[in-house]
Amino acid sequence: MPQDRILVVRSGAIGDTVLLAPVVHGLRQAYPGDEIVVMGIFERVSLLVGPSFATRALSLDQPGIHSLYSDAPDLPPTTHDIFQNARWVLWFGEDRDGNLRRNLEHLCPGRVVLHSPSPEPPRHICDHLLDALDRISVPRPEFVPPLEVSKDLPPDLTDILSDREGGGNRVIVHPGASSSEKRIAIEIWADILRSLSRERAIRPILLTGPEEDHLGIELAERIRDLNPARIHDRPLREVAALLGNVDFHLGHDSGITHLAAAIGCRTVAVFRSTDPSVWSPRGPHVHVVRAHEKTRS
Repeated sequence: MPQDRILVVRSGAIGDTVLLAPVVHGLRQAYPGDEIVVMGIFERVSLLVGPSFATRALSLDQPGIHSLYSDAPDLPPTTHDIFQNARWVLWFGEDRDGNLRRNLEHLCPGRVVLHSPSPEPPRHICDHLLDALDRISVPRPEFVPPLEVSKDLPPDLTDILSDREGGGNRVIVHPGASSSEKRIAIEIWADILRSLSRERAIRPILLTGPEEDHLGIELAERIRDLNPARIHDRPLREVAALLGNVDFHLGHDSGITHLAAAIGCRTVAVFRSTDPSVWSPRGPHVHVVRAHEKTRS
């Protein structure tokens, strides 16, 4: 009996998840009638759901899943059926002791692709991830459309975007990153925004995550005369909708920058400590800048 479900599994950060978009789109093109399920951190893998991508998202944080890494997995019947009835399981993760591969092969023999998420430089991460499609004879997509996220905003964010006092293009600036080594100094961001404001009218919107509030506060203080708005610690679906409604995104090598590029937002990605030949966002409206200064915020 032919299987009609494909599982794509990745438990990772926002950028790690978004970078799977070409893989999921390639599967959709090859198997247009199949149910494609993405599994991982739910709010992140949900970004990959849409007509050109996955059918639905599931959380890896459900009974039994983590036992797949053990000697004797204990899967409830519902979870067992998810894997057993799959046409393919593409699992992007490490398997140091071999338990994961053995358990997955027991569930769906001959239909498992276990693929390391770590590329070997200088190969780009997307090319490395697409190697998984080669292993199941699925063509690599020639074009990957923007993620099909909702652009509906809650009223307070709608008010921020519609506030044209100060005028100009709405520019999202995300001064954070997963490590301080990836970040340029706040005063440099202030200089960039001042320089940009001399070329065109802009409305800076400073976006920060849970541990980054101090960065937004400091940058807002330095550019008070540019009338910036601040948005802090919002759900990822709202951040995605926000990025779909602005004119530009400026950020570091971060998950939010990868998300902006994947949505199709015009994006400037500043790389400081990581290699853009491996980790740069891909998209038709992406410009990568390499920073060599030593100061960080």
